[in-house]
Amino acid sequence: MNTLPYILHVEDAPEQQELVRLLLEPVCSLQQAASLQEASQLIQQQVFDLVLLDLQLPDGNGQQLIDLIKQRAGSTRIALHTADEQPDIADHVDCVISKTDTPIMALRDKVLAVLQA
Repeated sequence: MNTLPYILHVEDAPEQQELVRLLLEPVCSLQQAASLQEASQLIQQQVFDLVLLDLQLPDGNGQQLIDLIKQRAGSTRIALHTADEQPDIADHVDCVISKTDTPIMALRDKVLAVLQA
């Protein structure tokens, strides 16, 4: 039985995908999506413990996924991982992790803290 948290990482930048994969794979089961459409399909098919979400995606704004995530599985935690300052969205997610202000090595600790909250 897999007891690792199941995380969906929604990010279109390949270098960010790789960094997050290297940091999180040792401590979770990780699924990655590079677009709004791909993430939507995965969210419809599976229940995740956490969605690590970038807002700027090639086919739309990641904010569109927030309602879908909450409708599909209200227990799924949402952490924004973005360079965009959007304080109005912060009230609708569990955590905002700034790409510009958070050292990449601190990302794993912040994600784990959200899962344990």
